[in-house]
Amino acid sequence: MFTKLFTATAAAALIFVAMPAKASDRHCDGATSQGSWLGLSALVGKLEAKGYRDFHKVERERRCYEVKALDAEGRQVKLAVDPVSGEILHSRMR
Repeated sequence: MFTKLFTATAAAALIFVAMPAKASDRHCDGATSQGSWLGLSALVGKLEAKGYRDFHKVERERRCYEVKALDAEGRQVKLAVDPVSGEILHSRMR
């Protein structure tokens, strides 16, 4: 009985651990043509309007921008940003 309970609990834990990894893989499935991407100054302007500041790094990745900055509360964050709309696709505190 204990073995079945342990196995079921372990399986559920694996599902919850694996889900964030899959979600983070999909967070940059946006535009492919870099010609339609926002310029860096426009991107920073949109992020500043949302309360982000002190940008440490803004890079073009394969399918999105990667930004390291401070959020409105002063915490360091790493953002994946849609290159066309400027929408934040994924945010992680560092």
